[in-house]
Amino acid sequence: MCSSDLPGEKNVVPALQVQGSSVGAGSGEKTSGGSAKPGGKAGKVDWDFLSGLEGGASRGTPKEEDIARFLAKHGETPANLVVAFEIAKDRRWLDRALELFPKSPLVLMKAIEAAPNPPAKEGEKYAPDPERMALIERFKEADPNNPVPRFFAAQELFKSGATPEAIAEIRAALDRPAFYVYANERMDAAQRLYGSLGMGEIEASAVAMFGLTLPHMTAANQASRGLMEWQKSAAESGDAASSDDALRLTYALGRTFATPEASRLLIGQLVGLAME
Repeated sequence: MCSSDLPGEKNVVPALQVQGSSVGAGSGEKTSGGSAKPGGKAGKVDWDFLSGLEGGASRGTPKEEDIARFLAKHGETPANLVVAFEIAKDRRWLDRALELFPKSPLVLMKAIEAAPNPPAKEGEKYAPDPERMALIERFKEADPNNPVPRFFAAQELFKSGATPEAIAEIRAALDRPAFYVYANERMDAAQRLYGSLGMGEIEASAVAMFGLTLPHMTAANQASRGLMEWQKSAAESGDAASSDDALRLTYALGRTFATPEASRLLIGQLVGLAME
């Protein structure tokens, strides 16, 4: 199956199963005292804050002292600083992560996601952002056996019309078996941060999962579209070999999401199936 309309276009995980049962951001039962059950832990929950978290978007943000207290207790690790940036929407925490951990793949992937990525102006050719491309190259160096940075590179190259270079990145990605997007580290850190804000264990776990961003899904999605555009162009020009090659690469790209790490989340399985 091939499709240009793939799931995962949004970079946020939808409602999935946690510990064998489907739960949402408001899974705890609100009591008159403001505590939640069954949340695993007793504690006060800021329900106005919690109600804004569904879908990974928050109408409120933790206070500066909340983040400082969290980092003082749990440390300035790559994952903790990244989730502090994600949840507090404060760029300085990402800058701090890049300063302390310039070669961390986890930090670099988040920096790529946060880098400028404006669309081409009408009538102009798309030009990749130099900062974003530099971060992608650093990600490749930091995690050389991981195909994920190659997805980002292919995405940018297809958008800029550099099809041969983009195809080369896809081939390089398919030769790298160590698919990893640091989901466990990011969700664990987010769960700790939400727990420090007063959420119960189940609520914190669910909201951490729902807020997990997956920019590699969009990158792979757009790369697969680039491959199918190449396939269409090759077929129309009578280049059967290139057309077949494009189909093989698209199928192989989809199979990448059948690996245990990539398919842990339902959305990863759906993206892979759509590409195949």
